[in-house]
Amino acid sequence: MNPQEQLEQRGKFRMTVFEEEYFQGKSCEFTFECQNILDRDFRKIRSINVENGP
Repeated sequence: MNPQEQLEQRGKFRMTVFEEEYFQGKSCEFTFECQNILDRDFRKIRSINVENGP
């Protein structure tokens, strides 16, 4: 995905991932495609909050 496509995609979905259960621990919000969660320094995801998406 090129940078222009990323900008167009931004805002179409939003989700927050958490390292621990019950939405605790380290978190990161995603508003565009991420090919590899390890790029965001995550080793595990135990909770996900999807706020908006297709």
